Amino acid sequence: MTEQGKNTVLEIKNLSVSFHTRHQIVQAVDQLCLSIKKGSTLGLVGESGSGKSVTALSIMRLLEQTPSLHINGAIEFTDSSGVTTDLMTVPERDLREFRGRRIGMVFQEPMTSLNPVFRCGDQILEAVRLHFPQISSREARQRVLNLLESVQLKDPHRAYSAYPHQLSGGQKQRIMIAMAISCNPDLLIADEPTTALDVTVQKEILELLKSLQDERGMSMLFISHDLGVIARVADEVAVMYKSKLVEKASTKALFSQPQHPYTKGLLACRPPLNRQLARLPVVADFIGPGARQETVSEWLDKLSVSDEAIVSRRNKIYGETPLVRVRNLSTWFATKKNFFGRPTAFLKAVDDVSFVVHPGEMLGLVGESGCGKTTLGRSLLRLVEPKAGDVFFRHHNLTTVPEGQLRSLRRHFQMVFQDPYASLNPR
Repeated sequence: MTEQGKNTVLEIKNLSVSFHTRHQIVQAVDQLCLSIKKGSTLGLVGESGSGKSVTALSIMRLLEQTPSLHINGAIEFTDSSGVTTDLMTVPERDLREFRGRRIGMVFQEPMTSLNPVFRCGDQILEAVRLHFPQISSREARQRVLNLLESVQLKDPHRAYSAYPHQLSGGQKQRIMIAMAISCNPDLLIADEPTTALDVTVQKEILELLKSLQDERGMSMLFISHDLGVIARVADEVAVMYKSKLVEKASTKALFSQPQHPYTKGLLACRPPLNRQLARLPVVADFIGPGARQETVSEWLDKLSVSDEAIVSRRNKIYGETPLVRVRNLSTWFATKKNFFGRPTAFLKAVDDVSFVVHPGEMLGLVGESGCGKTTLGRSLLRLVEPKAGDVFFRHHNLTTVPEGQLRSLRRHFQMVFQDPYASLNPR
């Protein structure tokens, strides 16, 4: 360890990470050079597989040490006292001082990051007691409850006692954020921290992270595919493409005057709110053979659909007989039962919902985390049994058909579940 008067909390020098398989070498990160200034936020963006998460895991030394892993370079971390350490050279037994205590991390997938057999509050409590052994059990528990309240969980005591499967995706993500900030780290690595959150809670979480940053001088590496979020939180933005850093600039400069074709493609891929497009732009429109020379704005103008075409399509869709009709659908869950096992209190996850879907129509369903969107989707297929109401698919009432007939009808439906890690069999 050496004393250095740097203005950076983290400096990555020529980081390369590759995975050697029997048939090929996969270059996950290639000669990456990045720095994060103290008290600032660096946004790291790029498509899936560009190397963002591998970079974050390399900083924390969380990549599994196997013969197939080849990693080179330096990752220099400077703590609040000005001591600089190359994390690549720290012995494994000493990494605990940095993981969690000096550097916190919000992982991309909360379902696989939380232990399913322990209560959420106890998992945060473990981190607090590990790094602050001098405080009492009562103080540690109160600190956890305060953290759960600070990340906008409506009932901190219930969240403390809940197992991960009893919470929604957005609630689990907030548990992870509370765990990451529990030890007041100098650097917070946030890997897609607001992906599962609705826009109102997302705004509160981003404001919370910003207030913590201002209050404690915390720095952030904010990884996200959401350029709107990056524009709000980042001071600088780094763009990765196929394991390489292709552009880095201040947030204002990058969004107003992107230089690299890939960056232009990323900005063009954001669906505009003020117009409808014949198709969404893709990165390939701006990079590779036949790439467009127009600006992002000019290309969106070319793809815009006229008002007359929109009206014509709507008239065609709504002239058809509805494919699905939902009438007064309600799905309630019992929260309390009496001595005889009869429910005495309910959580109204879906309450008296009605709508129709026409052939060829795409109906958007939005709302806050926990408002009942996922339960409604599951209730339509009777993966969760509704308490009341009807779901008509063509001439079939799905809420009353026998189980055998329902199984044959389900071949006409497909559902993409919220959490792919929990939906796919890991074996």
